[in-house]
Amino acid sequence: MKTTKFLLSNSSTPQSVRPRQPLGKFALVIMAALTVAACNRSATELAPHPGDSDKPSADTVKTPGKPQVDTTTTNPGKPADPKPGDSTGTGDPVSVYKSMKISYSALDFQEVQYDAKGTPVRYTSQYMYNQGTGDVKRTVYSLQYGADQRLNRIDQTLYLGNKQIATTYTLYHYTGNQVDRTEEFAVDGTLLVSRTYRYSAAGQLVQLDQKSRNSKNALRRTFQYDGKGNLTTMSDFYNVAPDGGYVLELTFAFEDYDNQKHVENLMATTPFLPAVTFRTNNYHTKIVRSKDGKEISRETVDYAYNAEGLPTQRVTSGAGGKLTATYTY
Repeated sequence: MKTTKFLLSNSSTPQSVRPRQPLGKFALVIMAALTVAACNRSATELAPHPGDSDKPSADTVKTPGKPQVDTTTTNPGKPADPKPGDSTGTGDPVSVYKSMKISYSALDFQEVQYDAKGTPVRYTSQYMYNQGTGDVKRTVYSLQYGADQRLNRIDQTLYLGNKQIATTYTLYHYTGNQVDRTEEFAVDGTLLVSRTYRYSAAGQLVQLDQKSRNSKNALRRTFQYDGKGNLTTMSDFYNVAPDGGYVLELTFAFEDYDNQKHVENLMATTPFLPAVTFRTNNYHTKIVRSKDGKEISRETVDYAYNAEGLPTQRVTSGAGGKLTATYTY
C-alpha cells in the first residue's frame, strides 16, 4: 500500500459514503454526494466519479454457475422500447451471476451486479442517513438493453427504509456506438434533465453538457486525460456570463496514479456510460480548486491490492478525517 503524507485542507468529494461517527464536515460532504445519486438529481456525479465511489453492502457475492434469480428487474435481452411516460420494464427476471461491492459499513455501500455475460444489470447505492435510528436511503438502478446489447434505458427507484418514495427513468440515444444524449424523465413523462456528450478521436469523453428543468444555469463539464487514459482534470462551467457564455466554477485534479487496476468506471457518472473509460489505474491525490485557482480541498488515497492487482481496500484522508472502503468481488 502506498502511503504519502500531504497537507490536508477542506474535504470535498463527489461520490463516497460516510463513516459511522458523529456527522462532521467530511461525513456531510459524503452524504451530499450520495444524495445526488438519488432519482431526482439535477447534476451529474462522477463518483467514483471521476473522483469517487459509492457503496455496496455485505450481502452475498454471486458465483458463475449458481445464478440468483432476481424478479425485480427486466431482462436485458428483451428491451421495453420505452417512451416518455412509461416507467415500467418488461417484468422478466434477471439472473445475477456475480457482483462487485464497495462497503463503508454494513449499511453504507455500493454494488454492481452482472449477468452471465458480464453485463451490468443493476447498481445499488445505499447509505445510513439517520444515525440515531439507523434508517437508510437506497437508490436502485435497473439497466435495460436492446437487441443490439446496447444500454437503452435505466429505471431509478429511491427508497427510504423499505418505502419507495420516488421513481425516474433515463433513455439513451446513440450516434454509432457512442451515447450522444441521455434524457431523464419523471414517472409522468416530464423531462427533468437532458445531457449531451462529446468524444475525442480516441473515443474518450471530453465534454458533457447538462440542462435541468429545475435550474436556470446549464452545466458544462470537460475532461482531460494522460497518455495512459487516466482522467487528470475535470472542470465544471456554468452559463452565468452576461452574454450567455460559460464561466469556470471548479476544477478537480487527479494525480499520482499507480499502475494497478481501476474497477469503478461504471460508477464514475450517472447516467451510467458503460463504454466510457475514465481511468485505467487509481489516483492517490485529488485536489479541488476554485475558479481563481485557489486550492479548496485536498485528499490523499491509499489502496491495498490482491494478487490479481484488484483493489481490496481504499483509505481516503482529508481535512475531516479518514474514510475506509472495502472491495468484495
